[in-house]
Order: sequence, then structure tokens, then C-alpha cells
Amino acid sequence: MKNINSFMRISDLLDTPLNESDKKADQKDREQYKKWRQLVNMSSATLSKFLETRTGDEAGLKKKQAAKLGIGTGHESARAILRMRKKPFSEWNETDRKWMNRQISFISRMSGNPGPLVKKDADGKNIPTRKLTSLWIWGHIPTGYPPGKFGVFK
Repeated sequence: MKNINSFMRISDLLDTPLNESDKKADQKDREQYKKWRQLVNMSSATLSKFLETRTGDEAGLKKKQAAKLGIGTGHESARAILRMRKKPFSEWNETDRKWMNRQISFISRMSGNPGPLVKKDADGKNIPTRKLTSLWIWGHIPTGYPPGKFGVFK
């Protein structure tokens, strides 16, 4: 039988100070979370409502297309956002953190891509481009381009 004193108690683990690399990792997580909160600026209610619209259904890549490219779909991302927002950041697991980083990466990359957010339809009316609907499905509303402005919820 092993000596019980050779094992750390739970209280010892909780009292152990973070080493420098743990502190840096923790700080990086907090910085990423802050960036995520700024970029994923669509409310959960609006995102849920958008997912139920025809535009929301057509937004982003379909599962087969995304699988071919080895990436997640916007619909998966939207569901992850809704799940992640239901719990405090301190309770996020590794999957949540991976989604956070994917969402930051996608929104940053897509926002920086050239191309318009709106185009004219046959009647001369402004309608959202695929770029804009992709940003929406990933939880980002570019300034001045909310889904309601384009009659998405009608």
C-alpha cells in the first residue's frame, strides 16, 4: 500500500500558484475571449431567429462542402455560439475554446476579404451578398448591416 502522504491533496492543488507559462496561457485565453466578444456581436436571440430564416438556411457552406474543405460549417458555428453563451467563460471546455478561435479566425479573415456586403437585385433593391450572410451565420454583424435592415425576418 502506498503512503497517502505521497499524494497531493485537492486543497494543495488549489493553493498551488500558477507558474509563468500558466499565467501567460490564462492571459492569452482572456485576450482571445475579449476579442471573441467584440467580433461575435450578434445577440443570441437574433442568431437563433436568423438560423430559422430562409436566408439563414442558405448562409454558409453546406455540410458536404465544408467536409470537403476540412472546415466547420457556419451552422455548426452558430449552434456552438449559442451553446457557449449559455455558460460562463470559466466553464468553457477545449471544444468551446477551439470554436472561439475558429470564429475569431473566420470573422477576421472574411471581414478583410475584398468584396461588397450588399448588391442590387433585379428590382434595384439592396440585398445581402454571400459574404454578408456568411458573417451573420458566424455571429458577426458588420456596422450598419444588421439582418433586419434587409427584411430577413419578414
